[in-house]
Amino acid sequence: MPSEWENRGVGLLVRVTGRNREDELPVESEFSDLEELTRFLNRQGPYALAWIRLGSGEYVRYDHILSVRMAEQLPAAADRDDSLHS
Repeated sequence: MPSEWENRGVGLLVRVTGRNREDELPVESEFSDLEELTRFLNRQGPYALAWIRLGSGEYVRYDHILSVRMAEQLPAAADRDDSLHS
């Protein structure tokens, strides 16, 4: 049975209090990134809970998340221009 969470290579990035890096949020595969961002901001679905699961498996409090944004989609390896690395 497939998991409700699927890492699609894109999703949401959050900045948590006390950290100098962004952490990834797992995104449910049935929602677009924009829909997932809307769910996060409206505290719907898994974001209605006090503790939010990061992509690393770690849990942080919703109120410790300082910012959230959609991650940029990176091109697949086959789509990259290898001439830049020559």
